[in-house]
Amino acid sequence: MTYHSIDSHKKRIDDLFEKVTLLSFDLEIQSHWARYLCILVCGFVEVSVKTILDEYTKKHSNSQVADYVHSQLDWFQNPNSTKILNLIGSFNLSWKNSLELSIVDEKKDAIDSIVANKNLISHGITTGISYMRLKGYYDQACKVIDLIKEIVI
Repeated sequence: MTYHSIDSHKKRIDDLFEKVTLLSFDLEIQSHWARYLCILVCGFVEVSVKTILDEYTKKHSNSQVADYVHSQLDWFQNPNSTKILNLIGSFNLSWKNSLELSIVDEKKDAIDSIVANKNLISHGITTGISYMRLKGYYDQACKVIDLIKEIVI
């Protein structure tokens, strides 16, 4: 994946959010879609963080180091705010410090809520996630991805 693939991945999710609002005014149906979208959004955050760090490594390291980092990034899953900060910090402590100052309040809560809800959904546990709440979380998650890009690039 590349930085461009992050943008196209985001566009696909944006389009799906838009289609849900156009297709259904039924809140129960939107709630079902919200669960599906939550899984997609969590995957988007995970893949985006990996891609940013993978691309950075490809540009700044020799191929053996880049291959190693790529293989290690495969282990990064369930990207809550702590895991994201720790992963970023394993590359550069000042990046982590910068990001930590920016991921506060609603950004941190959004990232953590996306992962928590995704885990509940994937285990068949009822969650109260609504379409509108998820849309707000998604908007905040996109801001976090943009922050990571700015810090790393």
